[in-house]
Amino acid sequence: LGKPGWMLDVATNVWRVFHGEGTWHLERTKYEIVARLDDWREPDPAFCASFIGYMTAALELSGAADIDGTHVLCAAHGAPHCLYTIRFSAR
Repeated sequence: LGKPGWMLDVATNVWRVFHGEGTWHLERTKYEIVARLDDWREPDPAFCASFIGYMTAALELSGAADIDGTHVLCAAHGAPHCLYTIRFSAR
């Protein structure tokens, strides 16, 4: 349906429509995305857990394979921000 990562760009850009705080930063290479969520004052462990699933599904829909996502840092557990890393390959 598109280039892997495109759907994540769209989702993080519309974050403010549904949330009054928090800022997403994405770094992309050909086969990896690093997503960081800063300044979210009330982080939610349930959201953190579900975001990996969302990233996986979004990348699958856009043509990625062999997807491996990790929640590296979690603000809900005391980290300064949430940090996610997801690696994938082309189908």
